Parts: sequence; structure tokens; C-alpha cells
Amino acid sequence: MRWISKGSLLFGFLFAGCCIPWRVEQLKVPSWVFSPPRSKDYVYAVGSAAIGVNYSQMVALARERALEKLAKSVYLYFYAQSEGRHSRAGASRYSLEVIYSKALLHAIEEGRWMDKEGVTGGRRLYLLMKAPLKEFQP
Repeated sequence: MRWISKGSLLFGFLFAGCCIPWRVEQLKVPSWVFSPPRSKDYVYAVGSAAIGVNYSQMVALARERALEKLAKSVYLYFYAQSEGRHSRAGASRYSLEVIYSKALLHAIEEGRWMDKEGVTGGRRLYLLMKAPLKEFQP
């Protein structure tokens, strides 16, 4: 006895194949990878590095890039505030190097994600760093 025809069986497999999430992991890109969180108390930045053989070097490079972005964001924040007061004293008092050194001291890693499949356009390690904005006040 044949209960199921070959055509309906083939249709069932094709239908199930298109509806079952076969690569759920690829679709779980954290939202912060492309759009870091915003907060009035913290500054956030994302750094990335290409996936390579040495994991610790990848982490160090991604961390360095995140800290550079974080320092630039803080610098621009203070520069914009000083421009609003028609004085550059706040921004000029703080050089980018001073802000970077404070970022090294106060930034913490908030998230880490590795794109092993290249979903984001390349196989990369992403780090989300945050630092309290109060630590950078002039």
C-alpha cells in the first residue's frame, strides 16, 4: 500500500527545507555590531579584527580599535560642547592622547562576538567596549 505519493513526499521535503531555519546562528548578529548602544552616562564603541590564527592578537587588535573609536567619540563630544559655548578650552585642554589613556584605564568589555561564517561581510571578531562618560570630564 502506498499512502504517500512520491510527488507529495518531495513537496513536503522542499517545503520543510525552506521553512525550517537551517542557519539560525548566522542570523543572530548582535544589534550592537552595526549600531552601538547609546546612553547619557556611558560612551560605547565597537572594534573588529579579521579572524586569524592567534586569538589573543585578534582580541588585542579589536580592543585597540574599539578604544580608538571610543576616544574619538569622547573627544568630539567635548569639542561639540565647547563649540556650543564659543570656547575651545574644553576640547583643547583634552588632547586625543589624554582621552585615549583614560579610555585604557576605564573602558570595559561589554560584549564579544565572532562572525565565523562571514555574515557581516567578512570573518571578523567584534568587541563592544564601554566607558563611563564622567571619567572623561575636564
